[in-house]
Amino acid sequence: MPANSSKSINDSDAVATEDSPSLRQRISSKIHHTRPRENVGARTPPTVFHTKDASEIEAELHTDLSTGLSSSDVSRLRNEHGPNTLPEPERTSVPAMFMHQIFDFMVLLLVASAVLSAIFEDIKSSIVLLVVVVINVTIGFTQEFKAERALTNLLASRIAQQKATVLRDGRNTDIPSSELVPGDIVLLEEGDQVPADIRLAEASHFQIDEAVLTGESVPADKKIKPIKKELVPLGDRNNMAYLMTMVARGRAKGIVVATGTNTEVGKNSKAIMAKSGRKKTNLQAKLSWLGKWLVLVAIVLCALFTLIGYLRGFPLKEMIETGVSLAVSVIPEGLVAVTTVTMALGVQRLAKRQAIVRKLPAVEVLGAVSIICSDKTGTLTEGKMKVDQIWFATKSEEGRVIYVEGPGNIPEGSICSDKECKQPLTSPFDEGLNKLLTACALCNNASVTRATPQQEQQGRRRSSVFRRASISPSDPKGKAKAIEPKETDRLLPRKSISAQPEQRRRSIWGGNSSTPAPEEEWEAIGTPTEVALQVLAMKAGMGKDVLTNGHNHTHNPAHTHEHGKGAQWHFIRDLPFDSERKRMSVVYKGPEGEGVIFAKGALEFLMPLCTTWSCEGQQEAALGEQDKERIAKQAQTMAAQGMRVLAVAYRKGGDLFAKVDDSSEDENLDEEMEHDLCFIGLVGLMDPPRTQVAGCIETCHNAGISVCMITGDHPSTALCIAKQLKLIPEETTEDQALGNSSVSDDASSPPPSNPGGALMIVGTDVDQMTDEQLAALEPFPNVFARASPDAKLRIVKALQIREKIVAFIGDGVNDAASIKHADVGVAMGRTGTDLSQQSADIILSDDNFEHIVTAVEEGRRTYDNIFKFTIYLLSCNSAEIFVMLGATAFNIPMPFTSIQILFANIIADVPPSLSLGVEPVEKDVMERHPRNPKQAFFRWRHALAVVLQGMSMSVLCLAAFVSALHFENYPIETARCLGFVMLVMIQLWHAFLSRSFSISVFRTGIIGNKWMIGAFFLSSACLIGGMYIPGLNNTLDLIPLSLIDWGKIAGAVFVHTIIVETIKIFIRWRHHKKGNYHTTKENV
Repeated sequence: MPANSSKSINDSDAVATEDSPSLRQRISSKIHHTRPRENVGARTPPTVFHTKDASEIEAELHTDLSTGLSSSDVSRLRNEHGPNTLPEPERTSVPAMFMHQIFDFMVLLLVASAVLSAIFEDIKSSIVLLVVVVINVTIGFTQEFKAERALTNLLASRIAQQKATVLRDGRNTDIPSSELVPGDIVLLEEGDQVPADIRLAEASHFQIDEAVLTGESVPADKKIKPIKKELVPLGDRNNMAYLMTMVARGRAKGIVVATGTNTEVGKNSKAIMAKSGRKKTNLQAKLSWLGKWLVLVAIVLCALFTLIGYLRGFPLKEMIETGVSLAVSVIPEGLVAVTTVTMALGVQRLAKRQAIVRKLPAVEVLGAVSIICSDKTGTLTEGKMKVDQIWFATKSEEGRVIYVEGPGNIPEGSICSDKECKQPLTSPFDEGLNKLLTACALCNNASVTRATPQQEQQGRRRSSVFRRASISPSDPKGKAKAIEPKETDRLLPRKSISAQPEQRRRSIWGGNSSTPAPEEEWEAIGTPTEVALQVLAMKAGMGKDVLTNGHNHTHNPAHTHEHGKGAQWHFIRDLPFDSERKRMSVVYKGPEGEGVIFAKGALEFLMPLCTTWSCEGQQEAALGEQDKERIAKQAQTMAAQGMRVLAVAYRKGGDLFAKVDDSSEDENLDEEMEHDLCFIGLVGLMDPPRTQVAGCIETCHNAGISVCMITGDHPSTALCIAKQLKLIPEETTEDQALGNSSVSDDASSPPPSNPGGALMIVGTDVDQMTDEQLAALEPFPNVFARASPDAKLRIVKALQIREKIVAFIGDGVNDAASIKHADVGVAMGRTGTDLSQQSADIILSDDNFEHIVTAVEEGRRTYDNIFKFTIYLLSCNSAEIFVMLGATAFNIPMPFTSIQILFANIIADVPPSLSLGVEPVEKDVMERHPRNPKQAFFRWRHALAVVLQGMSMSVLCLAAFVSALHFENYPIETARCLGFVMLVMIQLWHAFLSRSFSISVFRTGIIGNKWMIGAFFLSSACLIGGMYIPGLNNTLDLIPLSLIDWGKIAGAVFVHTIIVETIKIFIRWRHHKKGNYHTTKENV
């Protein structure tokens, strides 16, 4: 797909301009009914704890950082604020599931028809109608119950009582997190899940993974200083820790400032719970409308039939009874059951592709989706950091780039000299790459190991974040002295590892503990960045275990480097990563007994410590200013590609051993160790797009579906991913993408028309817009960066105001409200949080974005098939009605008995309709534009086609009946049997003609749907059995027919085929005349 073909959200719309009154009026009227217009100035966060100093909050909440709350204060505050729990998700009880199925309008209509049939002593018809009702309710209930049970099983293993370590009455104690109250002093350490919203007061090397809340794939550095600005995105509030986020590194102490529904996650929960009840889908509403229309038709026909019969002298009571039976026959009793079965079969097909559908109608809604809004991290991207490129300095200006193939969390793949990885590098490597890989392996606290069989059974629930307090994996005895950051005012009380119960975390696969893992499971312990660096070294056979112990966890002889054979590296001590230092250093004793310090970190913090650089990995040369500018330029180039860039350096020296003596208390140890370093190279890491996503987005564009990326990540990162996914043209700069997205401070100003043509808008701009301004943006942006959960929800609502059918895909807490309010909410099964999955209509259990495209295709197929068998059923039922009306109008004896009509409805309605429900997907289904949600399900041309097709069947049937009765002197029983069999055979053949509304049967064929062939022979066998089986034929008022009669039936089928094909020619001509045949594709 060309770069300039990235699709705008407005491409499927008619062209709208700033001055378009219809767009403005529609938006204004919908805003009036959905959300009152707000002033921009009113958009300020309700809590501003991040702007206050910790001492101010300490005084405000009447707590003490050194002793915590007293027991009496806790009791009072718990009564005041309630438990620290979130609202229970909306659960549908078993009786409620049944009632929801029963109170569907079409079901109630069938029940009413059954009651009327019973009143007029047509017991057989009443029983059949009630059986249809029972089948429909049972299937609908079973499917919803199974989906809810599947979700419960998915979440059950993750529901555990979380513990929190608090300081109360001067003592550290572990309590259930539900007992936390505002003012509690909480201690956090690596591996903990944050139990409430907390203002940090002390921090030591502290980082938090906030992906579930902000969408950022890299853990956020935390500090304790207040932030002056009030309107700051959650991701930039670096002195706050929020509920459900994960501590990735370090230790901290903080004050609980919000619990339960007052937390940021709680606000999302309240927004979700605010959407109560069930909203009818587009198809449900249209089928309900069709049912009401059929009721009106039934009443009119009943009255007309009764009046005509009475005027012709028939007894009034007999006419009323027959009229009611005729009115009941208007209702296609198979419609409801077949619709339910068709959607249930769609659900089963999706289940085989790892998509759990919680609500049956969601399958059909997917077919109408016009825009897919998706979170970035963990949805469009893998949600895992991966080393993408390595850069070394050479004598040439460009330097040397090494590319890395394979996943970022599994040691599978190659290190290559070319981007396509046609030339993988093998050991022994050149000196420069060897040094860098050694540094990545040793200057690293992460561990990546293959799980043992016991761990594969039990270890899938282990944490992917190493809970180490102050103990480093490279220093298992904990002897090394931890260096406290300058921001820490007090020594934090340390918790023992045994004090906190084992918490269940995401596995290396980024999934939940209940997610099945591949056959060869790997476990990662550490931050995403360090895991990626360790995996890089392991791909070269130079993992930490290889270098220090000679162990090759990959069990691959090709992954054994010469460093793992014999000589080993011995850890001495480390200087941990620090949010102010922005770097980490370790000292090792090398294989030859020499001391070596390895360092990695942000270029701007590591470069000032380097005095030399390794050019082409060999000789060390003095590092001049021009050289530094060259390195900085390369780092900017890599950063512009969306990478997180780390610099790597080293130094050898015997003096290192004396300076890192365990007894040393020198606070300037980092200055004595980290100097005169030699720069090795740059490492570029990124959270890469999922491999199948770009192709899926192109498929969506071809299907007329826009894709919008909404992320909490930085604009530069969002832009890079958007370019790779072809959401924004490759040549677009960040300034061009942002355009002129500024908003007037005057809320009364007219909505902006996006004059700068911004393809990307930042969340702070969204926060300053009113709903009317947001919905009226033209063109509507494809990418939203730094979007808060509230901004995501408002974007979804704005698109719905623009009359879009919105699907939202996400995995985090920050996505839950948007998932709930979208027309179709989709959550990830592995990486998805409980809240997002409980809010979703569909769950992708294997996190494969490709399956959402498959689901859209399945949704379109489902809608097409429902439309096909609706046309078929109405045509067949109308034929029966026209036969009865014609006979009454022309004073002809009744062509059918009531038992024959009932038998026809059983064999000619249900099997063919079910076979149409499983009609294979049409080849061009993903080349159409989405159907217009305002477009009627059953329009005048459909009604005309139904009437003409029904008239064709009825005229042929009546003609055969009258000819046999009056011209061929058949007994009335034989004439009725001939007319009845002719009508049924025409209807059975009509199922093949109904495989497409407008495409000729000579193109669709008759063998493409094996189920239909089976249904045809099954119904034909039932019909023939009813004619020739003694006893049964008497019950059905049928008798055997001659070969001549069967010849007449075959001729009638042929004539009906010609008539239907002529109708289709006219339909195609009308489409071509309008010029929209190939764009709207109404040839379902």
